[in-house]
Amino acid sequence: RRQFEAAQQQLQAQLQEARDRFESGLRACENGTEALASRFGGEIAAAASRGWRDLDEAAETLRVEASGLERRVREAAETHLARAEASISDRDALRAKHLQQLD
Repeated sequence: RRQFEAAQQQLQAQLQEARDRFESGLRACENGTEALASRFGGEIAAAASRGWRDLDEAAETLRVEASGLERRVREAAETHLARAEASISDRDALRAKHLQQLD
């Protein structure tokens, strides 16, 4: 009976030691996870910030390009309109000249 009780106590001590090591390992994993989250959280935030900055720069570039394109389209439209008006004026003058010759 004494041997059984001694063996039981030894097993309980070993079991408690295993539990302590497990809990210690678990705490180490939790601490490691927190450290990784802290480290990579900063890197993720920095990457997101760079991404937003890149998007802002791209948006500004597109605004500038769109403004330039709008200006060129407006200039082309004005040039086309001026040519059309000149053509109409020339046509009207030619018509008037022909009508005058007929009279």
